[in-house]
Amino acid sequence: GISPQTGIESIDTTIRGMLAMGFSVVGYPDAKRRLVESGMDAERVESMPVGQVIFVDAEHEYRRIADEYEKWWYVDYPQARQRMREADRELRGPNLQGGLGRIIAASLLSVVSAARNAQMRTEWQMEALRVVEAIRMHAAEVGALPRTLDEIKVVPVPLNPITLKPYQYRLDGQTAVLELPFSDGMPGVAWRFEITLAQ
Repeated sequence: GISPQTGIESIDTTIRGMLAMGFSVVGYPDAKRRLVESGMDAERVESMPVGQVIFVDAEHEYRRIADEYEKWWYVDYPQARQRMREADRELRGPNLQGGLGRIIAASLLSVVSAARNAQMRTEWQMEALRVVEAIRMHAAEVGALPRTLDEIKVVPVPLNPITLKPYQYRLDGQTAVLELPFSDGMPGVAWRFEITLAQ
């Protein structure tokens, strides 16, 4: 006899096959059109099996979307973040627009955004530590904490890589306060450094 598990696997395989067939019927015309519009010979496309058309188009469309994401890695982060948000909105459009390639891109490219954010979060924090060290070196040289970061001349003071502006800094009495606020745009992350001179 057929075990319950074997029966479930058989049903699952059947459902997967029906979904694949349904997607092919719905997605084939658009996939064929995109391949022809991309420059592929129309007669060649017509001679290809349906599955081949679907998967060749998926590779083309995924690469197009992935290239759109990747190119923004090479510009300053504020601009990259805005452009990648726009690309994300495109991916969240009608599910079948763009075919299988777009579905794959929507699944995989969110990881690219997460990796980019993690990279920038690390840089944001590391550059802040450089600012703390610059404050310490200034105090060691002149005997007082700087009123502003512009006062520091002993070493270059890095900009905030998220905003491309100086980090938020103030002198509060005898305490230097360097802040990395939520408003900088790192989801769920904020830092605050307080620096005082030993008596």
